[in-house]
Amino acid sequence: MKILVADDDAVSRTLIVEILKSAHAGYDTLLAEDGSKAWTTLESNPDVKAAIVDLSMPGMTGLDWIDRVKADQRFAHLPIIVCTASTDRATVASVGARGISNFLAKPFSRTTVLEKVWQVCRPASTGLPVVRDLSAARQRYEIDRDTHRELLGYFVRAADMWATDARRSTEYARVRALSIRANNLKQMLSSLGAAAVAARFQEAEDILGVYRVKPAITEVPECLRKAHQLGEKIQQDIDRLREVLDTLA
Repeated sequence: MKILVADDDAVSRTLIVEILKSAHAGYDTLLAEDGSKAWTTLESNPDVKAAIVDLSMPGMTGLDWIDRVKADQRFAHLPIIVCTASTDRATVASVGARGISNFLAKPFSRTTVLEKVWQVCRPASTGLPVVRDLSAARQRYEIDRDTHRELLGYFVRAADMWATDARRSTEYARVRALSIRANNLKQMLSSLGAAAVAARFQEAEDILGVYRVKPAITEVPECLRKAHQLGEKIQQDIDRLREVLDTLA
């Protein structure tokens, strides 16, 4: 996934790149030190998924660049994160008037960068069915319907435990473990055909993966709040999956 990073400050550019690399989420960063080069880079890479843009760049400023992007039908819907040390009312209003609400205030933290990028890059709701491609899953594992149901039942129970632990999380270490467990559950549930719950665990992995590196003490309450919310959301999909276990065809 290509992310354009435009900032005339080399330290900020390098820091953002290192943060995105540390997420191990497949982010491919494209760098530019001013608005003109950012525009050239975007035209050469129309598959860019998001841009992090500093406002106070020389020549073509961040606002000038945003105006040019918004005026071009090819890029008008490109998700943009404004990176700036100026968060006064006038700046916020000027950016907001251009339809942008994502701010990355300097100095920024690793957690904030990854959260902002995830927010603008996460896939829209796909409306996935509770289960799909069940026959393909059975062929993959060379199992019959009863064994398939039994395996899904086992992972439904494991997912249920995950949701319970998420709702009851009271410390950072448990949230970090939840992120790792979410990856394992996602893979197995997806391979067995539990599409909706697998997608939920992908979402959980994306959100909680930010916290695999220990956050600042002030960020821990938000970390726990997100875990609690994910536990509630995933529980609903688990309950739906449990209801169809006995009707698998």
